[in-house]
Amino acid sequence: MAEWLRSGLQSRERRFDSGRRLQGFLPPVFLATALPVTIEAHPQFVAAFMQASDEAGLADYFRPLVLPLFNMPFTQWPGCCAGNCLPCAQTLVAVALKTYSLLGLEPREA
Repeated sequence: MAEWLRSGLQSRERRFDSGRRLQGFLPPVFLATALPVTIEAHPQFVAAFMQASDEAGLADYFRPLVLPLFNMPFTQWPGCCAGNCLPCAQTLVAVALKTYSLLGLEPREA
């Protein structure tokens, strides 16, 4: 697994609920597996995420910025602010949407 992904996840390991499931980074369908859940336990998610990132041309060092979107309702995802940001929020959203699409899932609405 890419080192940037591992380091981003290790900093979030404290986000466990009382059921010892990792909250965030994984679509809810992945949280129904053995505990504790880590992204490493879901190679299909990692593969889809990497493919979506590659297709969008998102640099490795920006990829951790997409991960919080998987723990947020679609209605809270950021939009482009026209501030010429790098990376643009529109790119981050495109990667998250493509990841969901590759997994045959849809982002949660609320």
